[in-house]
Amino acid sequence: LEIASVNPAATAVFGYSGDHLVGQRITRLILPWSQMQQQEQLPNFADLLKSMVASNEYQEMVGQREDGTTIQMEVLVTESIGVSGSFYIGFFRDITERKRAELSLQRSEVYFRSLIERSSDLTTILDERGFIAYISPVVQNLLGYKPEYLLGRSVLDLVHPEDQQHVRYQLRGLVEETRDDSILEARIQHRDGHWLIFQAVASNLLAEDAIAGIVLNARDMTERRDIEQRLLHQAQYLATLHEISLSLLERLDPDTLLQTILYRAGHLLDTVHGYVFLVEPEEDVMRLAAGTGLFGNLENITVKRGEGLSGRVWESGQPLIIDNYSAWEGQISQAPQEGQIALAVPLKYGDDVIGCIGLTYTDSDREFDELGVETLTMFAELATVALDNARLYSAAQLELEERIRAQDALSANRANLRALIENTNDYIWSIDPFYRIIIFNTPFQVGFENMFGVEIHEDIHLLDLLPLGIRESWKSRFDAALAGQEVVFEEPFTVEGITSELEFSFHPIRSNDDQITGVSCVARDITERKQTERQLKTAKEAAESANIAKSAFLANMSH
Repeated sequence: LEIASVNPAATAVFGYSGDHLVGQRITRLILPWSQMQQQEQLPNFADLLKSMVASNEYQEMVGQREDGTTIQMEVLVTESIGVSGSFYIGFFRDITERKRAELSLQRSEVYFRSLIERSSDLTTILDERGFIAYISPVVQNLLGYKPEYLLGRSVLDLVHPEDQQHVRYQLRGLVEETRDDSILEARIQHRDGHWLIFQAVASNLLAEDAIAGIVLNARDMTERRDIEQRLLHQAQYLATLHEISLSLLERLDPDTLLQTILYRAGHLLDTVHGYVFLVEPEEDVMRLAAGTGLFGNLENITVKRGEGLSGRVWESGQPLIIDNYSAWEGQISQAPQEGQIALAVPLKYGDDVIGCIGLTYTDSDREFDELGVETLTMFAELATVALDNARLYSAAQLELEERIRAQDALSANRANLRALIENTNDYIWSIDPFYRIIIFNTPFQVGFENMFGVEIHEDIHLLDLLPLGIRESWKSRFDAALAGQEVVFEEPFTVEGITSELEFSFHPIRSNDDQITGVSCVARDITERKQTERQLKTAKEAAESANIAKSAFLANMSH
């Protein structure tokens, strides 16, 4: 099995010059036979040649160059008959670069999948009909469903009935109008039955062969919407405080103030039906002093202690909710029968109840929650101050900006998944065990260059780019993640005089055989969240200070 003839391409592939290959054993070029010295190994190679001739197909093998280096090859062997007998013809293809590219792509896919599955956001891929083709494992933490349970189901099965038409319209627009992106917000049902508010960025990637679907990158906004709602209520409450304070400075009469308080309280709790009862100590009764809606035309209504809803509140000194007033045994005949759900809270001067403020819903499907009780209690405090014609809380100003920051979804890898990480404002990158950058998205690139004034690119050593002052601390965090730990920390950065607060999370990237091959990193700008927390704290402190001032005033008035 000696080489009789070679073409120039073969000598180039194997690194030989001229005719140095002629006369060499073919096994010298093929691993592992090139490393075997015993002649008894040669018949095995001859058997291999016969099987390759019989298959008549290219097969992958490892070749050895003259300098000892190896190459990945595809080999096709045919047998021919000549004057001196049969001989073999071998066709060799150097596929080293292709194999290297395939390995790189495989590693890239592992990195991207790790980034997606480690993200706290929910990534979903829908087909053009809206059926779930893929959903990230975090769905079990967010919604309680196992991913395999949802595969093949319509995404609308999870959407609140009142939101389905809107979601259907948005998805249809993506498909039919071929829009690139759309922002959706809808109520999604948890496995245990309760509803959560999710916001998603939907990207039309139906034309991408590797995805062929609509990609949804969704985030649970329930807590944020609740905070925004509380902030909105707090802002409206403080605005009302300011307005009533100005009214007192202008010496408006108590009746006008009571009507203003009822209107504002009803506006916040979405009802026009409200009333205020005031205690008349001489007669030991409470008399209706102001009313709106169903109570607007009532006159000269009085209740005794323990009588009706207001009398019960007078007696207990605590808020009281009646879920079905028309069937309640304690109702009074003068009360409107249309009111179904009723809430009343006491007006207090120190420890003494001096009156009662109440609101009513006529729709039996409505209810007063804890926030409603808190809101009406706040207005009861205002009414007490107004009735005493005292100095109200200091005017408070609260400017809020309600922003919805659409999350750009994670994108596809280099060939097809990069869009999944480019559609987010989070900084996303990953490193290998030698701290070299493997992949990164545009926000990270821009943010890094703005923070440190250096350009980044793949395969560059990340630690060498960091300032000396933070290099060791960041190295220790990367090392902890490379050791298998999940690292989460917050750190401020200042760029051009503007300080932003960032939340970092480092997670180990594991290969299929559970070996740690790098670290996936996500940094999120939490400046707005921190500002919101500080605003809530400031608002709470302002309200507490106002309560202290009011208590001090009432204490002075009592002496």
